[in-house]
Amino acid sequence: MLTVHASTATTFTATGEGVLDPELIDARVVEELGGAYQLTVTYPADGPLASKLVVEAIIAAPVPGTTIRQGFRIHEVTTSLDRLLEVTAFHLFYDLAGNFIADTFVVNKTPKAALDQLLGAATTKHRFTATSSDTTTRASARVVRMNLAAAIMDQGSDNTFASRWAGELTRDNWHIHHAATRGADRGVVIRDRKNLTGYTATVDLTSVVTRIVPVGFDGITLPELYVDSPHVDHYAIPHIKVIRYPDIKAIADADNPREDEVPLPQAHALLRQAAKAEYATNHIDTPAASYTISFVDLASTAEYADLAELETVLLGDTVTVQHADLGVSLSARVVGYEYDPLRQAYVSVELGSVAGKFTSITRQITTAQTAAQMAADLAGVALASADGKSTNHYGPKQPAAARLGDTWFKDNGENIEIWIYQLTDTGEPGWVALATDLNHAQVSAELAEARAEVEAAKTAAEEAQAAAAAVGARLTEAETEIGQAREAASQAEATAQQVQQAAAGIDERLGQAEDELDQAVTAVAGLDSQLATTHQIASQTARELVTLDARLDGIDQQVGDLAADAQEAHNAAAAAASQAQQASTQAARAAGIADGKADVLIQTGAPAQQFQKATTLWIDTTSGANTPKRWNGSAWVAVTDKTARDAATRATQASSAATTAQQRADAAYNLAETKPSDAQVRQLADQAQQAAITAAKADAKAKADQAKADALKAAASDASTKADAAKAQAIAAASQDAAAKANKALADAKAALNAALVTARAEITTEIQNSANGKNTITLSTASPSGSGKRVGDTWWRRSGGVIIGQWSWDGTKWLATQLRHEVIASVDVNALLVTGTARMNEAVVKKIIGDAAFFKQLTTNRLLVSSPDNIIPGGDIAPEPVWWPASLQRVTTDPPPGYEACLETSAGRGTVHLTSDASRLVPVTPGAVYAVEVWLHADKPDSRFYLDLRNQKGAHAGTAGEVVNDGDHATGGGVHAIANQVVPTKWTRFSCRYTMAKDTTQIRLGAAFFNHPNGTEHGAVIRIGGIRVRAMSGATLIEDGAIRTDRIAAGAITAATIKAGAVTSDKLTIANGFITSAMIANAAITDAKIANLSASKITTGTLAAARIAAGSITSDKLTIADGFIKTAMIANAAITDAKIGSLSASKITTGTLSAARIAAGSITSDKLTIATGFIQTGMIADAAITSAKIGALDAGKITTGVLSAARIGARSITADKLATNAIQVGLAGWTNSIRISPSQIAWYNGSTLEGTITSSGMRFYYGSRFIGWTGQQSKAGAADIRGISNSLEYTGDYISWSYKTTSTSTTYTTMLTLDPRGKFYGQSGVHLGAALRTHGHDFYTEGNRIIIPQDCTLTGVGTYPGWAGSSGRSKVVFHTNDLYVISGNTFYNMTSVFNRVKDLMSRMNSLISLLNQGWVKNINSGANGNITWNYFSNTGLSSMSTTLS
Repeated sequence: MLTVHASTATTFTATGEGVLDPELIDARVVEELGGAYQLTVTYPADGPLASKLVVEAIIAAPVPGTTIRQGFRIHEVTTSLDRLLEVTAFHLFYDLAGNFIADTFVVNKTPKAALDQLLGAATTKHRFTATSSDTTTRASARVVRMNLAAAIMDQGSDNTFASRWAGELTRDNWHIHHAATRGADRGVVIRDRKNLTGYTATVDLTSVVTRIVPVGFDGITLPELYVDSPHVDHYAIPHIKVIRYPDIKAIADADNPREDEVPLPQAHALLRQAAKAEYATNHIDTPAASYTISFVDLASTAEYADLAELETVLLGDTVTVQHADLGVSLSARVVGYEYDPLRQAYVSVELGSVAGKFTSITRQITTAQTAAQMAADLAGVALASADGKSTNHYGPKQPAAARLGDTWFKDNGENIEIWIYQLTDTGEPGWVALATDLNHAQVSAELAEARAEVEAAKTAAEEAQAAAAAVGARLTEAETEIGQAREAASQAEATAQQVQQAAAGIDERLGQAEDELDQAVTAVAGLDSQLATTHQIASQTARELVTLDARLDGIDQQVGDLAADAQEAHNAAAAAASQAQQASTQAARAAGIADGKADVLIQTGAPAQQFQKATTLWIDTTSGANTPKRWNGSAWVAVTDKTARDAATRATQASSAATTAQQRADAAYNLAETKPSDAQVRQLADQAQQAAITAAKADAKAKADQAKADALKAAASDASTKADAAKAQAIAAASQDAAAKANKALADAKAALNAALVTARAEITTEIQNSANGKNTITLSTASPSGSGKRVGDTWWRRSGGVIIGQWSWDGTKWLATQLRHEVIASVDVNALLVTGTARMNEAVVKKIIGDAAFFKQLTTNRLLVSSPDNIIPGGDIAPEPVWWPASLQRVTTDPPPGYEACLETSAGRGTVHLTSDASRLVPVTPGAVYAVEVWLHADKPDSRFYLDLRNQKGAHAGTAGEVVNDGDHATGGGVHAIANQVVPTKWTRFSCRYTMAKDTTQIRLGAAFFNHPNGTEHGAVIRIGGIRVRAMSGATLIEDGAIRTDRIAAGAITAATIKAGAVTSDKLTIANGFITSAMIANAAITDAKIANLSASKITTGTLAAARIAAGSITSDKLTIADGFIKTAMIANAAITDAKIGSLSASKITTGTLSAARIAAGSITSDKLTIATGFIQTGMIADAAITSAKIGALDAGKITTGVLSAARIGARSITADKLATNAIQVGLAGWTNSIRISPSQIAWYNGSTLEGTITSSGMRFYYGSRFIGWTGQQSKAGAADIRGISNSLEYTGDYISWSYKTTSTSTTYTTMLTLDPRGKFYGQSGVHLGAALRTHGHDFYTEGNRIIIPQDCTLTGVGTYPGWAGSSGRSKVVFHTNDLYVISGNTFYNMTSVFNRVKDLMSRMNSLISLLNQGWVKNINSGANGNITWNYFSNTGLSSMSTTLS
C-alpha cells in the first residue's frame, strides 16, 4: 500500500491523506548500496489525490527487507501531455542534504559516537538518530562546511564518515544503522528453469591494472620503477597505473629520523609488498563485472511459503546465479535493485562480482552524473518571488510548470530574454516574450559600474567614520599614557626618598665606626658598599627617568598619530567631496553642459535667480527622484535622457556621501579639540619629566655627596686617633695578652659548643617526648613508606646514608609526599652547607637549583636556564594516586629513576600505548611559549628505540622539540615528537628538550608512546618510563638594566650580527680619518631626502626614465627635434586627440573601420550605400531585424528549420487534405479516459482501474492491482537472435486458455486448450484439452528422443484401423472395433484369440496337474530274493491355475 502524507508527518502506520493504489499507474523503488534511494510513481492528473502530490509531501511505500513502510519526500512533479503526473521522491535520509555542518572534529571515536557527533553538529535541528554494530573501529575526521548527507555518505571526499569509518549504511526513515557489511549469504540460488527470468552481464577492462608504479612519501620510487601482475601476459598490452602510498616514508635525515620513517631499502621493500597486495588481495588485475538479473521472488510464492526465509533476497546479500545453458555460475552481492511496491516484487536486481571493483566504479560515475544532472536541474529551478504569488525562473530550458504572472529569464547565448506567463490571444495561458535582445554583458557592465560608484562613496564614508573613531581611541590612549607618566614621576619621587633614607642609613653606620680600629675599618668598608648602593639607586633613578622620557616621546608620537588620523579623516572627506564633484561634472556632461562650465546644484528647492542660466544643472532631489533639470530661459525643464538621469543619481549619491564624510571628519576634529592639544600634552609631559629629573638628581646628588663627605671626614679623624692609641696599647699588651686571649677564646668556644649541644639535646628530647606521648610518631627509614600510620600527622623520613631524601605525612588513609619550601627554612649557612663531596656552597658547582625563592650575592655559571618548578603534567612522578596511565602499563617501585619513588613498566615486545586520550587530561599552556620537557627512560636490553608524543586540544602534535635543558641529558631527537627514535640505554637516563608550543596549541596532554620501534634492532625489551616533567621556561629578566658595563665586555665580543638594525645612531659614531668612505655606504642607501643638492655634471652614466621627469617640465624651447620633424615614434599611441587635428583628409584613413558608435544615427542614407555583389548579405542583417511588415512574400520552401508553435497556426486552418498518413500519433480528441495514449504506451481502463497496456515490448494485462501476464515478442534465453511471439503468464496470473463460443448467443466460452499451472481452473495442474486432438500422422517423441507414430493400420482380411507404430513400422498396436491387434515382424495377432488359446492351454494343464496329483511311480527296483521295490511321488505340489485372464 502506497499512501501520501503531509510534509510534516513523522510516522506512516496510518493512511495519511489517502491511499494511492487504486489509481496508481506505475511505481518503482530504486536503491543502491551506498548510493541512490528514490521512488518514482505515475499517477493520473485528475486522480482524487493528485492535489496532494506536491513538492515536499511524503509518499510512504513498502520496500524489501522491512515491514515498516519507508517515507520518500517529493522533490519533483511533472505533468505530461497525456495528463499524467510523473512524481520523483527521495528517501527521507536526503533531508540531511539540506542541513549543514560548519566545523566539527571527530577524534578517535567509534562509528556510533562519530555518527552522533556529526548529527549533533548540524546547524538545524532534525529527528535523525544512528546506531552501529561495529564497536571496534576507531577513526578521526575533520568536517568543515559540508552538508550532513555528504558528510555521512560521500565516498569521494576524504574527511567523511564513509571514507574514514567505511562499512555500509541502512536508511530506515529517520534512523541510520551502520554495519561493517550489510546483508548476508542466505544460501539463495537463482537458477534457470527455477526462478531466473532475465540475465545481463557486463565485463569491462576499464579498472584492470597489470603494471603498478608505486610512489611513496616525498616521491620515493623503485629502482626498477614498476611491479608487474602475475597475469600481465594474459593481456595484449600492460595496463599501467601510478598508485601512491603516502604512509611509506624513507629516512630523510639519518641523524634525526622520524618515528614512521624507515631506511630506503626497507621502504623499497614495503612499496613492492603494497603493490603485490593490490593484485593478491584487491584483484585489480582481474576484469570487473556487473550483472543485472530478473527473477521470481520465491519468498512470496505459495509453493515456497514454508521456505520463505531461505528464498529471501535483500540488499547486500550474497546470492548464487546458475544458468546451465550459458555455463554461468557465480556468487555476487546484491548492490542495487528496482522494486515494484504495488506488486511487492523485484523488477530487477544488480549484482556486483566480489572479484572486481567495476560495480563500485560505475556506481560512483553514475552518482557523479546524477549529481551533475541534479546541479543542472537546480540551476533552472525557480526561485519564489518576494510576494509569494509569482515565481522567477532562470536557465535556458522552458520551465516545466508555471503560473500566471511568472517570469522566465531565458539565457540565450550572449543575450538574455525575458518571457511572461500570461493569457495569449487564444485565451490559453502561455509564455510571451517581453524582451529578447538584452545583451548580458552590457547589462552586467552597467550594473557593475553603478555598484562600484555606490561602493566607492560608501567606502569613503566608512573610512571617514573609522578615522574619527580612531581619533577618539587614540585620544583615550593618550590620556592613559599621561596618567602613566604622572605615576612614573611619583615613582621617581619615591626613589629619591629611598636615596635619602639610604643616606640616613649611612649616618647611622658611621656612628658604629667609633668602637675599635678593626670595627672602624670594617665600617669604612661597609660605608663604601652603601655608597655604591646609593650610586646604583641613583643610576636606577636616572634610568627610570630615561624610560619616562622615552615613554613621553611615545606620547608625543601617539599625539602626532592622532593629528595624522584627524588629517586622514579630513583627506577622506576631501576625497569624497572630489568624487562628488567628479560625479557632478559627469552629470553636467551627460546633460549636455561642457566640462568646467557647469554649476551643479543638488537640492530640493528651485535654484536662486543668479543660477537661472543655461550652464546650471539642477538635480532635484524631491522625494528621492534625483531628476536632472536645465534652465531653458523661462523655466526649469527635466532632462529625460537615461544616461543623464543615471549620472544625476550618482552625483546625488556621491554628494550625500561626501557630506556625510565631511560631517564625520568635522565631528572627529571637534572631538579632538575637546581633548588636550599637542602643545598641552607636550607641556604636561615636559613639566612632569623636568620635575622628576630635577627632584631626583638634586636630592640624590646632594645627599650622597654630603653623606660621603661627612662619613670620610669622621671616619678618617676617628680612625687616625683611635688607630694610634690602639696600636700603642696593642703593642704593649700583645705579648702578655696573646696567650690569655687565646686560652679564653678556646674556653669560650668549648663553652659555646657545650651550650649548643645541651640545647640540641633538649630539643631532641622534647621532640621525642612529643612523639612518644601518644600523639604522633616519626619513622626514620632507608625505604619508602609502607604499612599504615597510627594517627593523622605521623611523619616518615627516608634517608640515604646520612642525607634525608624524602618526607611523607599520614593523612589517615595514605602517605602523602611533602616538600620543604623556603618558608620552612629560616636561614641556611651556605658556607656550612655540604653540597658536593667536601665542596661548600660558596665554591660548589651546582647541577640544578630549584626553589621558589633563592638569593645569591654572586652566581657564576656558564649557562643560566630559568624555568618554573611546577610540573604541569598531573601525576608525572607516577604517584600511587591518581591512576592516569592505561592498564597495559604497570606501576613498579623497585629501582625507580633517581629522586623518584616509582615508574611505569611496559610489556616485552613492540607496542604502542596511548598514555592519555580523553579531554579531561588536557592541561593549559601558552601558545608559542617554550617549555622544559624531561623524561627518564631505562631498558633491560640494548638497542631498542622509543618515541613519545605530546598532543594538543585538536589531537595534533603540540609543537616542536629543541635542544636539551640540562647538561648531561640525552637529546630527544627534535621534530614534532617529544622523544623521537631514541635508543633507550640500559641504565636510567634522563632525556630533555626545550619544547616550543605551536601557535594554535592552548592545551596539551601526553600522547602515544611507541616502544621497541621497528627502527631499532631490539624488539623485545622491557621499557621503564618515569619522572615525566613539563615545566614552563621563565620569561623573567635575568640581567638587570645597567648590569653589563663596558669593562665587562670582552674585546671582539660584539659583532655586527649582534647589533640591532638602527640601534647605533649618528651621535654614537666616530668616523676614522673624518670621512665616510664608499665601502661604508650600502648600495641604494642614499635616498632623495639625504641629498641637499647635486650638480648635473655628477650624473655621468645612465638616463632619466620618463617617470622621473615631471609632467609639463620640458617646454618646447628645451627641445631640439632631429631633422626638424617629430617622428611617428615620438608620438605615443592615442596621444593625438580630436582637439589636436585641424582637418583630416578621408584618404588618410587607410586601415581599421569606423565603429557604429562613431556614425551618427541616420547619417548614412540609402544613396550612400553600395552593396557588394549587389546583395545585402546575411551578416548585414541583425537578428530579429526583419519584422513581418518588411516581408512582402515568403516561399514556404525557405522555412527549413524550427517549428511553428500552436499559437502561430490559425484555428481550423489545417484541413484534412493537409494531413499526412499517421500524422496524428497521440492525443485523440473526444476519447474518454478509458483509453490513454502517451508517447511510450497505450493504456486502457475500466473506469479508473488499469486493465492493459500496449508498449513497444508487447501487450500487458492487469486485474485490479494484479499483473496477470503479457503477449509480445521474446527471445530464447541466452540466444537473443532467436525471436518469437510469447504468451506469458505472470506469477500472479492463474491460467491461459484457447476458447471459443459455440453459438452467437452463448454467454460463456468453451475451452479447447488450457494451461493451468496451479490447478485453479480444472482442480489439477497441467495442460488440458477441451476438444479433439488431430496430429495428421506426425510423430510423438519421448524424453529420450524416441518416437511413436499414430497411423491407420491395414490388417489383411480384417480391415484398416487406428494404431500406434514404432519407429521402424514393424511393430504396432492396432485398435479394432472389438479386438486389439498386435503386429510383430509384419505378422498381426488378434489378442482375443491369443487370450482364448492361452485359456484353453491353461485348462489342459490343470487336467494334467490333477491327474499327477493322484501319485505316480518314479522307478522300479529288483531286490534280493526276488523282491521288487519302487519309488513314487504322491503329488506335484501344484494347484490348478485360474483361467480368468482379465
